[in-house]
Order: sequence, then structure tokens, then C-alpha cells
Amino acid sequence: MKKNQLIYLLTLLLAFSSCKKKTLVNVEKPNGLKEVYKNNFLIGVAINANQINEKNEVQNALIKTEFNSITPENIMKSLLIHPKKDTFNFELSDKLVGLAEKNNMHIQGHTLVWHSQLSPFFKEIKDSTEMVNELKNHINTIVGRYKGKIDAWDVVNEALNDDGTLRKTAFLDALGEDYLSLAFDLTKKVDPDAELYYNDYSMTIPAKRAGAIKMIKRIQELGTKIDGIGMQGHWDLNTPSIEEIEKSIKSSISEEALGQQLSDLGSDMINAYQIATQIYNDRVEKIRISYLANVKNAKSQVMEISAAVVCAFVIILTLLNLT
Repeated sequence: MKKNQLIYLLTLLLAFSSCKKKTLVNVEKPNGLKEVYKNNFLIGVAINANQINEKNEVQNALIKTEFNSITPENIMKSLLIHPKKDTFNFELSDKLVGLAEKNNMHIQGHTLVWHSQLSPFFKEIKDSTEMVNELKNHINTIVGRYKGKIDAWDVVNEALNDDGTLRKTAFLDALGEDYLSLAFDLTKKVDPDAELYYNDYSMTIPAKRAGAIKMIKRIQELGTKIDGIGMQGHWDLNTPSIEEIEKSIKSSISEEALGQQLSDLGSDMINAYQIATQIYNDRVEKIRISYLANVKNAKSQVMEISAAVVCAFVIILTLLNLT
């Protein structure tokens, strides 16, 4: 009996010693995404209010390590930042800028003119002069506050239907399609050094892509500055094909000397394992190669990952015990 107890104790001692040795092994963590692609483009992330307020230490560290460009997910949309004619809420947007400055990050402002999450007073405007004045107030106040701090703006967001026609909005109803060039002109006047983008989804649909090119050509013919197109990547694991993505990039920049940004990458996923697959398989590498082969004109090329993926990263890293 004593002999068996001794063997048992020796076994436990050896097991403990083995585990202890393992805990002392130094495992070198891989470089963050921003380091891996530092010679190619910026790696951006859209962050929500909790992440702006730095409420989660793991997410805070992840954002700082992996990304060198940030975009506000919702807090700069008009409904939240300019809910009433005479009311602006800058608390969270100021914190966003502070976070970026603290971590030496590029900032993509999102968004100045959008039909969704729109302040109710904009929807009530029917008179063209009143609409021009309110757009001036909106853009002058927001862009002016962050002049020299926010590097680029999604000036107009999702102005097209999937068939390439202009979406019916309060801005289109009051001003016609000239509201598009007006928004870009107003933004440039306030901050001439900021990069100005048109941002939209489903740009792999030929009709929508053609509509975007037609729209941007008209804006440029009016002498208006526009630096590039933000192509939202609401893609899943298999579609659209790399060929469709590449065609969209080439078509969007071939004639207009525009830059390109890929935004909202990886947001349409089912679970953390699929997100891990999406990130580490060769699909992202193929997109990177296509992007670099075709985009040469943007001053700051950005690939942006959605806020949801930051949370998924945390789940994955926790599961892998890397946090």
C-alpha cells in the first residue's frame, strides 16, 4: 500500500514539474496586422462606443496592436452627432480623436451625408435654400472642429440603388443630384488637406458599379475634388469571387484616377471559427495582392475591419489562450 502511495506521489510530482516547466516557456507572439502590412496599406477598424470609451482591456490592447487606422462605427452619423438643428454631440467623437492621437492612428471620418440614421430635421426640409444652409452648417461645424485631425472623410455614403440609379433621399428631393458635388465642395472648403471619399456597398454588382463611375465622372466634370471610393466588403467566405472583387477595383479606378479603400471586411460571418478561417486563409491574401496591383493613387490606402470582428478576434484569442 505504501509503495503504491509513493508511486502515486512521485507521479503527481513529475506531472506538476512538467506543467511548471511549460508555463515558463516564452512564446513569441506574432506581429500585429498593421506590422505585417505596414509596407502595403493601413489596417483599419470600425469601433463602437464601448471601444471608444476603452471599456474592455483585451479589446483595447487588440485595437492598439493590430490596427493603425480607426473609423467610428455609428457615433458620427447625423442622428447621433447632430440630432437637432442647434444641437451637436461631440463627446464621443472627441474621445475617438483622442484615442487615435494617443496611438498614432489615421482617422477615417464616417459619415457626413447619408440617408440612413439621418437627423429628423433633415427629412422635414423641402426648400432647396434651407437644405443648402443646413448642409453647410452640418459640414462646416463637424469638419471644422476636426480640421487637421481627421485625415479622411466618407463625405457621401450609399447614394445609389443596386441598379446604379440615385437613391431617393431628402437631399436628392430638395437639391437634385447636385447635392453630391455640393457635399464634397463644402468639405474641401473647410479642410482642403483631408481626403474625400464616396462610400458604398455591393460594388461588385455591374450595374451599381457602372452607376458609381457615372456619378463620380459627373462630380469630377463639375470641378469637384473626390479622392477615391470606399468599397464596403460585406462579403462571406465564398462570394463574391476574387475575380469580381478585382474587376470592381479596376473598373472603379481605371478612368477616374481614384484611390480605393476596402471597408467593413469580415462582417458577414456565422461564428468565430469561420471568422478565423476568413482571416487566415488565402482569400485575404488574394484580395491584398489584387488591391496592391491596382491601387496606386490614394494617399492613404486603407483596409478596414468591422467592430464585430474585433470582438470575434477576442473570442478566438481567448480560445487559443493567447490573451
